Amino acid sequence: MYVLDSSALIELLRDSPAGKRIASKLENIPAITTAFTVNEILIGAKGATKKAIEKMLEGIEVLDFDKDAAIKSASIEEELSGRGSMINKTDIFIAGICIIKNMSIVTLDNHFKRIPGLKTVPL
Repeated sequence: MYVLDSSALIELLRDSPAGKRIASKLENIPAITTAFTVNEILIGAKGATKKAIEKMLEGIEVLDFDKDAAIKSASIEEELSGRGSMINKTDIFIAGICIIKNMSIVTLDNHFKRIPGLKTVPL
């Protein structure tokens, strides 16, 4: 199973070349994302864009942040901080959810590759 990051969802919405590659990877696979990603893509969205996002989200399963993901995220943050290679906290939360659920992340953001144990989907 694949979890879509905000960068992947945005490219799908734009129907860009990257979005087409993502769509081909998802063929016959249910779309999944996280509550954090929903928040990220809706911030600042207005009008027709917001409606398009909301329509797209109707068919996507949304994973929540629970205790296990919180514990994993704290571990990820501690490790990244210790190596001096921090990423933003929201992406750490998303990574924690993916690792706990044993799911790969579909993203265009290379900083996710810094997280040990997180599987990323090559595009």
